[in-house]
Amino acid sequence: MDEKMKELIALGVSYALNCQPCLELHKHKAIEVGLTMEEMRAAITVTGKAVRRQPVREYQGREVLP
Repeated sequence: MDEKMKELIALGVSYALNCQPCLELHKHKAIEVGLTMEEMRAAITVTGKAVRRQPVREYQGREVLP
């Protein structure tokens, strides 16, 4: 997997987890590896928003969201 793909995935996951520091970090890394804003927006739309529609309810046997 190349660096562009890794950063696209990282952006989507960062958005899904609502991690602002992660978003900033991976946005800068994405720019460094040559991704466009359009590509970054697409990654957030495809991965991040899809995951947010299906939130995790349980983690390691414990309920995450009441």
